Amino acid sequence: MNLVLTGQYYDILKNIGQWKIISMKSLYKNSSKTINYSSFCRKVKSLESDGFIKSIYGERKRKLLILTEKGASFSPYKEHIDLDSMSFNHDLITTNFILNLKKHQNFTSVQVQSIGVDLEPDGVIYGIKEGREYSLAVEVELTQKSKTRVIDKLCRYKDSSDYTYLLYVFNKESTFKSYKKILENSNKELSKKVILLLNESIDRTNFDYLNSKCFFKNKITTFEKIF
Repeated sequence: MNLVLTGQYYDILKNIGQWKIISMKSLYKNSSKTINYSSFCRKVKSLESDGFIKSIYGERKRKLLILTEKGASFSPYKEHIDLDSMSFNHDLITTNFILNLKKHQNFTSVQVQSIGVDLEPDGVIYGIKEGREYSLAVEVELTQKSKTRVIDKLCRYKDSSDYTYLLYVFNKESTFKSYKKILENSNKELSKKVILLLNESIDRTNFDYLNSKCFFKNKITTFEKIF
């Protein structure tokens, strides 16, 4: 089969590329919905049959979609996931985390992939609170990085004008405490820009992000109290 790519097919490839990895239902939910779900699924199946995308099954038999190298060439993000790579689990958890936060009433838009920025985080959230717009870079840290590497990245974000805040996300308390110690010994500029969040359930489809433990401005608080 040689599929002729029309506008709707391009939109599907673009949206999968934007999220890196996403479930069929979430992809449709976050699309323009110009066609019904059955027609949408048929188009996705055609793209898969012609080698533009690949699917795998996650928890509760959710169908997860990723771009192949062929599909990525038709996406503005030009990136595909290697299922055997160490980053696969990280990308899956990141997309899950960002999609959960999309539900927050103060967040206007969210994305995983970014184009045209000096620093490319794991995700970006745009929000508004008390009439003030802001951008929130998201870095999901599932493993402990060296202190030198952490400080270098923190300094780069501090000097960046692309993001108002930086949110570090952890699923292990030991890593959270390690980064907390680094922040406590840093300057006030960083303490006003960097937020640490701990939630051991971020690998689940749904989790309670509002009551997640956070560290911001040298204080322990919750996500809900900040945003």
